[in-house]
Amino acid sequence: MQRCARCGADVRVEHGRACRCNVCDFILFFNVGAATAAIVEDESARLLFTIRAKEPAAGYLDLPGGFIEPDETAEEAIAREIKEELNVSVENLRFFCTVPNRYLFCGVIYHTLDVIFLGFLAREADLQPADDVTGFEWLKKEEIDLDRVGLDAARLALRKYLDTA
Repeated sequence: MQRCARCGADVRVEHGRACRCNVCDFILFFNVGAATAAIVEDESARLLFTIRAKEPAAGYLDLPGGFIEPDETAEEAIAREIKEELNVSVENLRFFCTVPNRYLFCGVIYHTLDVIFLGFLAREADLQPADDVTGFEWLKKEEIDLDRVGLDAARLALRKYLDTA
């Protein structure tokens, strides 16, 4: 049974994304969250993939990125996430597209809008996997197997990118 965040009474779901209290009329909306990811190339046109350390999709390939923190821009978030995950700064980050995502975490599906950036990183960059990645891979476009990419949003963004490349 779902309960009101304000008074603890029963709630009813409205419009598929809001819970309205049956007693105090409080409404709690479940809106889309925001995340970022980056498609990063090197001078040989290889793409950088991280290897996920945690569920969902532990062990699968992913794009560097993560959730946007409160009071943070998407640009700040992607720069922070790349630094946290790989201990590098990516040059020339620029907006590419947005993709919707369903992110399953601890049994809850979070609907997100992922802001995808493009960037460049020199091959000799000293990548040091940390945070929630166990490693990384550089892959040529023809080597990319989208079945090895663990999250729907990353696969969708990569398809868009490969279709335009």
